[in-house]
Amino acid sequence: MRSFVKIAWLGLALNLSAGTAGAEAKPIAFTLRPPKIEVKPVCAVKEPIASLRKRWEAFDTAALKGLKTEQLRTIVGRLISYDAAANFEVAEKLLRHLMATKDRVAAAQYASDLAKLYIEANRLDRNNAKELLPLIERGPLAGSPNNLYLSGLIYQQGQAVSRDLDKAFSRFFAAAQAGNPDALLKLAVMRQAGLPQAKDVDAALSITLAINALLADRTPVICDRIKHIARMYSKGDYVEQNDEIAAEWSRLAADFGDAEAAWNLARMHLRSEIIVKDNGVLIKYMTLAAERGVVPAMIELATIYLDGSLADADPEKSEYWYTKASDAGSVSALVHLADYYERQGSGEARRKVETILRKIALRADAPAHALVALAKIELENSGNIAGRAAAMPLLERAAKLGDPDAQLAVAKLGVGAIVDRPTFRRVASQMETAAATGSSDAMLSLSSLYVCHDPLGPDIANATIWRERALGAGNKRVELDQLFETGAAGPDAKSRIAMLRSNALSGSSDALAYLINAYGNNAGKMGGNEAAEFWRARLASDASAMWRYAKLVSTAPETRKLMQDAVNAGSVTAKIDLAKLLIETGGSSDPALAKVADGLLVETAMQGRGESLEILRERMAAQSMQSMMKDGGLREVIEARGDYRAFIVAARLSASAAERKDLLASAAVLADCSFDGALRMAKAYSEFGQPADAVRWARIAGALTGTGGSNPFRLAEFYRGIGPRAFATQIDDLLNRAAKAGHGGAMLRLLRASADRSSPDFNRKKAMMLAESMSASKDPKALHMVARVLAGAEDDNPRYANESRDILRRASELGYPPAMRDYGIELLRDTKNGETSMAAGIDWLTRAAGLGDAKAMVELARAFAVGLGVGVSKEKAKELLRNAQKLGNDEAAGMLLSLAGT
Repeated sequence: MRSFVKIAWLGLALNLSAGTAGAEAKPIAFTLRPPKIEVKPVCAVKEPIASLRKRWEAFDTAALKGLKTEQLRTIVGRLISYDAAANFEVAEKLLRHLMATKDRVAAAQYASDLAKLYIEANRLDRNNAKELLPLIERGPLAGSPNNLYLSGLIYQQGQAVSRDLDKAFSRFFAAAQAGNPDALLKLAVMRQAGLPQAKDVDAALSITLAINALLADRTPVICDRIKHIARMYSKGDYVEQNDEIAAEWSRLAADFGDAEAAWNLARMHLRSEIIVKDNGVLIKYMTLAAERGVVPAMIELATIYLDGSLADADPEKSEYWYTKASDAGSVSALVHLADYYERQGSGEARRKVETILRKIALRADAPAHALVALAKIELENSGNIAGRAAAMPLLERAAKLGDPDAQLAVAKLGVGAIVDRPTFRRVASQMETAAATGSSDAMLSLSSLYVCHDPLGPDIANATIWRERALGAGNKRVELDQLFETGAAGPDAKSRIAMLRSNALSGSSDALAYLINAYGNNAGKMGGNEAAEFWRARLASDASAMWRYAKLVSTAPETRKLMQDAVNAGSVTAKIDLAKLLIETGGSSDPALAKVADGLLVETAMQGRGESLEILRERMAAQSMQSMMKDGGLREVIEARGDYRAFIVAARLSASAAERKDLLASAAVLADCSFDGALRMAKAYSEFGQPADAVRWARIAGALTGTGGSNPFRLAEFYRGIGPRAFATQIDDLLNRAAKAGHGGAMLRLLRASADRSSPDFNRKKAMMLAESMSASKDPKALHMVARVLAGAEDDNPRYANESRDILRRASELGYPPAMRDYGIELLRDTKNGETSMAAGIDWLTRAAGLGDAKAMVELARAFAVGLGVGVSKEKAKELLRNAQKLGNDEAAGMLLSLAGT
């Protein structure tokens, strides 16, 4: 008790900086710091207020067995002092239960507590005052310091009775004379406010005596008293506000073992703007609070150890404290713990995330984003169709909480129900609700909805509006897509690099992969090796990023290793791409590689992955595939997963026309709203004799071609396959768009048509324009065609002859046999350069013939037959002609007959 005696008498040595003269409206300014004494943790660990309130909200008589009435009164006191208004109902119920005792003195104590509750909760009115005033002004405790103080409060506030400051002052004065600290503080306040009743009160002395009275109490109540003083300084009640002194008093209470004081002190250091921050003090007292059961302290401490901002990073301590807070029932801690495991990225960590999310979902206060995350897991685990039953209730709960991601997900799951314009509008309205919250993903989904699912056909105008809104709202997916389309980011493209970094930090796997690739392509120019290693370290825990990065790497050995790493990290997509890579790099000739590739494909196909099934269909007998579908359970897996490409493969394997129609209908609902997805659907419908649906999906694909030349060309090829005359206008438009974007195949096709005099598209002027624009191409087929077009225009302009030959030479040097043959013929006919030119011509013809060009063989045979540029050799000529005849060349057969007759 010696420590408490020291504190109790400390007030006698106060350093006063304000007197009592005059009417002062401001709190008194003076300094009272706690003594430097040795303290021990004597204050009891207390149950958190939230759980205390919850435990007593629905108490019954069974809950009171073995609990002393004084213990219950202590519980009520904590509820009132913490927040009388918030805890009013439960505190009143407990006090009225206590007041039923037959002990008159105890009943009077509880009645005083009830009056205090009504006063502090601001629930006092004239009706209940009729009950409460007699409880404190009569009976065995009438005239006690506490009752006098409460009576003074009632008359001072004047809420339930006529306001009477004289009565209030007299009661406060009487209570203060008896040492009541609250009454002493009230007298000081009345003096500071300049009330005439308190003109003779020494405010500084009154506050000093109040503090002495607070500190004179015995343990463990001493901690509550010290915190009372800390609050006085922190809030500026009665004394001038001073956060530094408040922190010192909080520290004293914390050293006595008070968890709440320790947490308050740690938060004061955390908010460094109010006191001088000391990370050592912060961690010490936050740890003390956490160890004594303060759940918010546990969460904050775990976060500090996770990010390493205020202390050395320690993942194990972070996990420990998040787990402790979770075990204490904190949903916030559960969410943090799920995020912690999510960062690890391993299969085991993902299983832990799922377990935690399921715990969160059982709670009525589960946050929306956790419900959405669990819904995504349900869909991933069971498939888009089978997982819907488990995911939809979770998403609907989250949507009711106003979560735009959930609202959007509910709308997306409703896309499959669109059968007419009203159902389309219902889904669009749900997406618009999510978009109204600013969700750029919802805006992007609306764009796709109008393109791919409008029963009236692609609504390009509305789709464009929503896509532009998504971009304007900062949709990361659109921004990244635009960035990726423009190619690799160089070190000078600062805004693009910044975007990649920002999106990588936000969790975008694609952005992380492209950023690491940019570091690899620009070594030493983007922040040095240290920065590159920081991002590479993140790659190790992100299987999707590892897969994407593997696809960006140009060297096959490194790509294969990275793909294998991504497979080991759990990427299913990487398994499919690794199988494709193995097939491309030796799987067709190496049985061991082929076995590994097929194993990966079968494994992923049995998960309902459409791409795997597409490849297997080319590598396996139809009977084996049908057996997998029928007897191996693959059909059920496909229907559960909901991969539209798998549905298309299933339709191709089905012998039933009605079943094929149903499978394609399912695929259409689930198809990606992308060019590739739309073109796949168009091809599938065309293959199965449903031209109207094929054309509808082709129109959708046309709305999604993008800015490059590849997609328009592919769509033009599709139209050529189903009706070159019926879709001549669409084909021409698409080829011209592709050619304008620089697509070599489109330009070549247009060049052939415009240069062909028998074609309805013959246009000499267009042909020459295309030939000029293609003359710098590196495609040997294109160069060969350009050379032929220019050669046909020699009569119009003699310079075309030289240009034609030069372009033909370039095409030959690129290894294109027809160009080699034509170039050889040109050289053989060159009479100006004589034997040199003829020798070169024979050489090019020989090379073309060696690559299997039958026409080159015929021309070379003709040279041997007459001795043009080579010595005459009918045997050599016959050998060449026989080889050409085997390749189906008709002219070779006639020449052989001629040679046989000579």
